Amino acid sequence: MARAWVRAQAGRTGVLLIVGDPGIGKSWLAEEVARLAGARGGLVLRARCHEIERPLFLQPFVDALRVAGLAGYALRDLAGEWAGALERLSRGESLERRHAYEAVTAFLRALAERETVLLVLEDLHAAGAPTVELVHYLARRVRGARLLVLATARPAPPGPPAAAAASGGPAEVERVLGEAAEVIRLGPLPPEAVRELAVAAGLGPELGEAVFLRTRGHPRCAVELLRGMAAGEPGVPEPVRAWVLGRVRGLGEQAERLLRAACLLGPAFDPVALGRLAGVPARVAARHCERALAAGLLTVSGGSYEFASDLTREALDATTPEPTRLVYAGVLRSGTPTIH
Repeated sequence: MARAWVRAQAGRTGVLLIVGDPGIGKSWLAEEVARLAGARGGLVLRARCHEIERPLFLQPFVDALRVAGLAGYALRDLAGEWAGALERLSRGESLERRHAYEAVTAFLRALAERETVLLVLEDLHAAGAPTVELVHYLARRVRGARLLVLATARPAPPGPPAAAAASGGPAEVERVLGEAAEVIRLGPLPPEAVRELAVAAGLGPELGEAVFLRTRGHPRCAVELLRGMAAGEPGVPEPVRAWVLGRVRGLGEQAERLLRAACLLGPAFDPVALGRLAGVPARVAARHCERALAAGLLTVSGGSYEFASDLTREALDATTPEPTRLVYAGVLRSGTPTIH
């Protein structure tokens, strides 16, 4: 990532696509690159793609370019003959696709002549086809500009490529950008990679092994835990705690209660046992477990669910009020389900 930014500063335009499951650290990695770019004097433009806004023509680019406008740049000085097209685009007026692509490209080129530009587009899988096509257009057509485009997306679903591509979303992003962009696929780090990170942080390789076991190689959790350990703070790092709680609360109150109860069932649990403990039907517990799986909080192990890492479970358990924990512990001893 740092090398890609250095190349962009030298005038070698780049387009990066970070692909990974929910919660694996795509946004965190994009934020790290944005922090690096800002520290080195770059201009950071960013936008998040939302599925509900998919019909809005190039809305993520409109959002990102408005940041440049708020920075005090004169639209006509930068866009030249394409200024009118950009103004119509920002107002949501109809515009021929090619003209819109040319206008956005001209604007970004002009910005990059003044300073190196990082354009971050998060959740590109939620964007409409024109937005994905414009990223491809930039990857193919722009050369010699101090511009780095960084997009994040979820991976294509399993199944035949043709059927997956027909469904759009992640599969369409990979189909369109697979050869035009540099694709970085995020997954769990292997033990040797975590050991190397531990050594780089001034810790011994044996601690790297312990971190791997505790995080299961989750990139964000491993890096944050190593940072904390290097600073003499071996507990659950606050960034990890905040991330876990944010994702859990995003699932709703009942799902949060179920996941807190699951902490007492051990490393692995099934929806039937979880439903019995929480006093809800097994099918309700299963539905919430599936949602937690999609959010990157759980994984599947045979016929059971597991927390994505010990650190995820620790973060949730540490923030469960002791009286609530005692209630669930009493239920486990008595076998009488709680009532929600």
